[in-house]
Amino acid sequence: MNAHPQHPTSAQVVPIFVRVAPEQIAYWKFLFESYEELAIVRTLDRKEAVIVVLAMADYLPHVRAVLAEACARTGGTEVPPPTDLSGDWLLPAL
Repeated sequence: MNAHPQHPTSAQVVPIFVRVAPEQIAYWKFLFESYEELAIVRTLDRKEAVIVVLAMADYLPHVRAVLAEACARTGGTEVPPPTDLSGDWLLPAL
């Protein structure tokens, strides 16, 4: 996994960008939903299969542990933030 250091403060949402196989997007969403309140996963680009894991800073060590395991199992790779970010990741697309 490619680490991108971040210095969060308490109650801050920390975005972590991950490239996954397109057929694994649902798996990643289900994985984090199964850990209540740990993080939210949103798909940024379905074609490129880039997701963002939105984690509260207080849970970041736990999120990083789940990410490391999931990346090792699925071949997911942490990537830098896309340069063309826009929109509200917390709301589903209409």
